[in-house]
Amino acid sequence: MSAAAVSARLLKDCLATYGIADPRLPGRFFSAQAHFQKTPWLFAAADDLRLPATVGNRSVSVRLFNWYRPKLVACPDRQVGARLGEVTHLVRPMSSLFTPQVVSRVLVATVWRRIKAMGRKASPDDPRPMPPGAE
Repeated sequence: MSAAAVSARLLKDCLATYGIADPRLPGRFFSAQAHFQKTPWLFAAADDLRLPATVGNRSVSVRLFNWYRPKLVACPDRQVGARLGEVTHLVRPMSSLFTPQVVSRVLVATVWRRIKAMGRKASPDDPRPMPPGAE
């Protein structure tokens, strides 16, 4: 619904700028709409392409996004969560999820989560390997 509302606003703006009879109106509107629709389309298409039964081209960018998105969602950083919310609500472009600040926070949280998980798996009673040459 958000995408439809933004598209309606784009049409209103184009009508105000060009008028109903201007032959440039369709091209300008559809161009603006296509530019805007990239984010909602990628979210929807990438979600579908996560499923093995879905037929479609899994480009490198879609595979990367499907690898990154769960890590992005699981990131406990408030700034990352706020940015994801802004993109999801179509306030910011998808590219803002890939700024160095956001990516670094997501990767640090992912690595930290893995380190913690590895620590939980090891028990103090587990035998530890001996260093080479120690007997």
